[in-house]
Amino acid sequence: VAGSLPVRLKPNCQPATPISMLMINGTNDRDVLYEGDDHTQRGALVSISDMVNFWRSHDQCTSSNGSPQFSEDKVKTSLYKGCSGNSEVWELAVVNGGHFWPGGASTDENLNKFNAKLGLNASETIWDFFQHQSSEQLIGKQAMLTNKH
Repeated sequence: VAGSLPVRLKPNCQPATPISMLMINGTNDRDVLYEGDDHTQRGALVSISDMVNFWRSHDQCTSSNGSPQFSEDKVKTSLYKGCSGNSEVWELAVVNGGHFWPGGASTDENLNKFNAKLGLNASETIWDFFQHQSSEQLIGKQAMLTNKH
């Protein structure tokens, strides 16, 4: 589960194995800008689309599709599968969402109303992702071991 990556660290991020990734970001987040930061500023973060493309490329994903689980006008979902080692990359973009926890509670009533209409619970989604990944990763590791013998 990731948000973004500092621009200065991206060239050094070279994992040796495929890694499944889930990203949940608000398109109007002012703390972790969806479009990324000015690369010349200290602590600049890459854009969310750059992060998704980085993991898709690293994991060698071959297919993508949306998810009917969420309304596209509230949560734009891209699921990238067919990746090395049965890894997957999931992107959930909360349309007009800021820096908040989808499905969480807040002292801000407007945020609670937005959250109620969203239909996304980040905690449940993350749990589902890890449960799904643990079984998919196990299948991938078994296949890699079988191919070695």
